[in-house]
Amino acid sequence: MVVTPTVQILSGIIAFLIAAFAYYLFWAQRKFAELEADKLKRDDQIKMKLAAYERLTLLAERSKLESLISRTARPGMDAAAMRKALLDAIREEYEYNLTQQLYVTPEVWNALTRMKDQNMYIINQVAGLLPPEATATDLNKQLLQLQNSGENTTLNVVVLDAIQHEVRQLIG
Repeated sequence: MVVTPTVQILSGIIAFLIAAFAYYLFWAQRKFAELEADKLKRDDQIKMKLAAYERLTLLAERSKLESLISRTARPGMDAAAMRKALLDAIREEYEYNLTQQLYVTPEVWNALTRMKDQNMYIINQVAGLLPPEATATDLNKQLLQLQNSGENTTLNVVVLDAIQHEVRQLIG
């Protein structure tokens, strides 16, 4: 069988097209795998951020004065011991969640820090106004009255709103 130059040229073109198509399939498969890996990475980052926002929501809830009081109050405590227990609980909650700042915006983390500082300040101020013989119940009543006075005495609501806003942006 004699192969003419036209057949050779056509064979070369067909071989080139097959090679180009194979290269395209390989390239497309690799590109699809890269896109899929990027999507999985973004999904993992979103999950980590959502978990951080969940933890910080819990921190804000547990840092409410009534929540702190209900967890730390013990029968027979005096006001000084209660003050210390409340401040220790706030510090522990905050320190336990320090790493979450890696996953949230600086604004949310700063709001949480201000909330912690404000709650500690309120506790110290109210405790400082009580007589030395005051009981934990006296301190707790004063703190709850202050919180329920209708004024914006704590930042917990602001912090929770900021967290909700961030989460809506993240998943929205």
